[in-house]
Amino acid sequence: MTRRSFIGGAAAAAALAANGAPAKLQEFRAVFLPWGRNMWGEALPKGGTFLKKGRLCSDRLRFDEAKWRQLVDHALLRRMNTLVIDVGEFPVYPSHPELAVKGSWSPEKMKAELARLRSLGLEPIPKLNFSACHLIL
Repeated sequence: MTRRSFIGGAAAAAALAANGAPAKLQEFRAVFLPWGRNMWGEALPKGGTFLKKGRLCSDRLRFDEAKWRQLVDHALLRRMNTLVIDVGEFPVYPSHPELAVKGSWSPEKMKAELARLRSLGLEPIPKLNFSACHLIL
């Protein structure tokens, strides 16, 4: 949705409401799901782990695709229509492939999964955080 279409829709809804006609709003039902778990410093399974400045890390993507599909199915059963996804270390960013960990998804695989989610009626919204105020070196 562009800024122009959002403002146009809001203006139309305001005009309808001012004239006494009820505006139909879509209910926003969302769930927050992370892609990968390296960023949160929790205990990792043995193998492929290392300690860096007091945080447990892994050089591999920690993601279970079967579990992901179960979570998506559960969100659909609960009538969710939006997934807020913490992308974290999950994708291979084309501009900075050196940031990827082993097992990160290619842009093509990410696009295919996003298309699948949309075909199920879910709107994927990326949660990106570029703030440096929590930087841990």
